[in-house]
Amino acid sequence: MRTARTYAARSISSLMGVPPDLPLSGDDHARLGEELDSIFPAARRARGCLFDAFIGNKAINAIPVEDVRAPTLVIHFRDDTGAPFAGAQTLAHRIPNAQTLFLDHGGHLGLGAHPEVPATLRAFLDKVPPAR
Repeated sequence: MRTARTYAARSISSLMGVPPDLPLSGDDHARLGEELDSIFPAARRARGCLFDAFIGNKAINAIPVEDVRAPTLVIHFRDDTGAPFAGAQTLAHRIPNAQTLFLDHGGHLGLGAHPEVPATLRAFLDKVPPAR
């Protein structure tokens, strides 16, 4: 994995949901590097990755999200190659009263400048009643 990280970073980044044609700024490259470094050493993550691949990711569709009553905001980038946009749309439709923010570019990591993300989060959280 370390060799792949060093010599095939773009291939690994595509596995992390970064579209190959997404233009990356210096800040994006730095963030992507931090994200890639966070998965190492990969051996410690092997069991979790296997769980995600063969159990967790498949089971997610059976969760009754229609029962969610907490305020929910779904943020998704249409060019996310790691999680299809159709899944985000379906999730947003299934959760009662879910709010959405769908953006065109940013990939799975939301790379790029997206001032609407913090603004939407701020507005969403301002409306959420305090926990009892």
